[in-house]
Amino acid sequence: MMLLGWGILAVPTGIISAEISQQRRSARTCAGCLAGDHEQSARFCKSCGSKLPAN
Repeated sequence: MMLLGWGILAVPTGIISAEISQQRRSARTCAGCLAGDHEQSARFCKSCGSKLPAN
């Protein structure tokens, strides 16, 4: 019963947090390497380090 209770709490929490994390990403792409999926607050590309275009 204890494991069932923890499962009821843990599974929805993981799903919700994954969805929130996904929404924090934007569709901006890097002009240098064409990598996408950067965070909205990112100023530089996470792959090559070049400057990202402003939103």
